[in-house]
Amino acid sequence: MTRKVFHLTAGAVMLMFCSLPYSWAMFAAPVIRTFGWSAEAVGFTFSMGLAGFCVGGIVSGILHSRYGIRPVLLSGTLLMTAGFFTLTLMSELLSLYLGFGGLLCLGAGILYNGALSRTLVLFPGNAGRISGVLLMSFGCGASVIGTLFSVLDNRFGLRAALGLLGLLITVVQTVGSLVLTGALRKNIPTAGGKEIRPDMESAEDPGPVGETGDTFAMLRCPSFWFYFLWTVLLGSAALIVVGNSAAIAASLGQGLAVVAFCAGLVSVFNGLGRIVFGWILDVAGSRVTFAAITAVFMGGSILLYYSAASLQIVVLIISYGLLGLSYGGVFPCNSAYIRSIFGSRNFAIHFSIVNMSVLAAGFIGPLLAGPMLRKGGVPASLLMMGMTLAGALCLPGIRRQMPSKAERKTL
Repeated sequence: MTRKVFHLTAGAVMLMFCSLPYSWAMFAAPVIRTFGWSAEAVGFTFSMGLAGFCVGGIVSGILHSRYGIRPVLLSGTLLMTAGFFTLTLMSELLSLYLGFGGLLCLGAGILYNGALSRTLVLFPGNAGRISGVLLMSFGCGASVIGTLFSVLDNRFGLRAALGLLGLLITVVQTVGSLVLTGALRKNIPTAGGKEIRPDMESAEDPGPVGETGDTFAMLRCPSFWFYFLWTVLLGSAALIVVGNSAAIAASLGQGLAVVAFCAGLVSVFNGLGRIVFGWILDVAGSRVTFAAITAVFMGGSILLYYSAASLQIVVLIISYGLLGLSYGGVFPCNSAYIRSIFGSRNFAIHFSIVNMSVLAAGFIGPLLAGPMLRKGGVPASLLMMGMTLAGALCLPGIRRQMPSKAERKTL
């Protein structure tokens, strides 16, 4: 295994174990069973965890810009460890909220931003593809963590399962942090034979590169807000399906096996979309990629409408594949867009800000899903088509201020 693959593997495994907020469904049932708390009270933990994850990204960016990458990875690991320790001792809801939302997911958000930012620096020429690999690992993490926790819970009980999982994640994140910061080697080589010290931002320049990296300038840039709105619209529309894929399939009169297959299909294609569109991003550039994602999502929404109107399960399966593929493609675009437009300086802060779109979509999508799906799949699919069309109208605003392909190579 080459050293570059070794570092990519370390980053991917770290991100896999940062996906705890999205594996909450596997934790909720054992918690309710053990303590007898209501589903509504326990369900609030997911919203807290998602908020903590997004806030963690911003904290990570601030720490990274002021103190470097090592304090970021160290603080994230310590917070996750403290979160699991709190959960093993919990006896009331406040402990659950503090342990999962206040510590565990906050630490996961810090580590997610730090590990992703650090790994991308080591591969300056392949941001799209490397982002796709890393984010696919993050997307698969919820399934891996959820399955592992279920096995431990069934064998040892809730508290022991939380303790063992916490110990495993602490070891994984500690070793991964040592690898990415070069603590296990004197220096980390990158493409072109140059080396990066742990406190350096890139191999080409140890200091700021690209544009000024002014965060307030980014927030004043119309292109950024058009892009942010595009991600919120597509993300919200996608979450209407992602959180209700099994229910929609069941409404077509399908059996349990087909329903389970459809529920997993969206997640599988979500992971594939991160790699596919990450590759397209590197080959064809941002303009083509954004347009392709929007077009594929519109196609999936149209097929969803047709499947709901005609009760065709095959059409539903195809629509799930297209929707999962296109939704997954949004995530590698975030890092590539921020780096190509606003440069590498303060990338961690800028990346955490654009990732706040996940939090916005996480509230808007489920909020819209309930009343729409109660009326059937047809109104929900029509709403998704409308949101996708609104997203398409944002694309000219994004492209108007994009650098050319030649200019992107200089950033």
